[in-house]
Amino acid sequence: MILSQDTAEKYFRDEDPIGKILKIDNREDYQVTGVFEEIPDNSHFHFDIILSMSSLAESNDPFWLSMNFQTYILLQKGADPKALETKFEAMLIKYMGPQIERFMGKSMEKLAAEGDLLGEFYLQSLKDIHLHSDLTAELEPNSDIKYVYIFSAIALFILIIASINFMNLSTARSAGRAKEVGIRKVLGSYRRQLIRQF
Repeated sequence: MILSQDTAEKYFRDEDPIGKILKIDNREDYQVTGVFEEIPDNSHFHFDIILSMSSLAESNDPFWLSMNFQTYILLQKGADPKALETKFEAMLIKYMGPQIERFMGKSMEKLAAEGDLLGEFYLQSLKDIHLHSDLTAELEPNSDIKYVYIFSAIALFILIIASINFMNLSTARSAGRAKEVGIRKVLGSYRRQLIRQF
């Protein structure tokens, strides 16, 4: 396992946690192999402990239909995500096809023809998850880009109303200021003095 800095301090105080053993749920012993910095608040998921996948029995089962795990892929710089997505169908037929046929008694091609396919696999940019994602079983609650647009429109509307209000008040006050300027000119004020005053 690897621990966040806060979790490492919580369990080991000032000791070096690397190599130490922690028992999870009074069942499994895990060796601490690393400590990571705290996850930023603007991340779409937060955790204090990461356990090894190989320690989970279900991760060793090549049962593709369970779909119990979030999968993250780091593409090489310049790689085309759409080109990778085109390879998903062949991968699904190769790995999921035999399992679907065994459990459902139909081939993937027949399910697709009947419109009963399990779903679509696609890539989603990590930056799009918070405002543009509305999937089942998200790791944390997301927001929606519509709220950003709605509140931006409301803010713009308020700014327009405030600007109109300011112009109305300025126009109303200018009539009174015109008399003041006239009196100052009669009393001998220079133009630059009036400009500096306003």
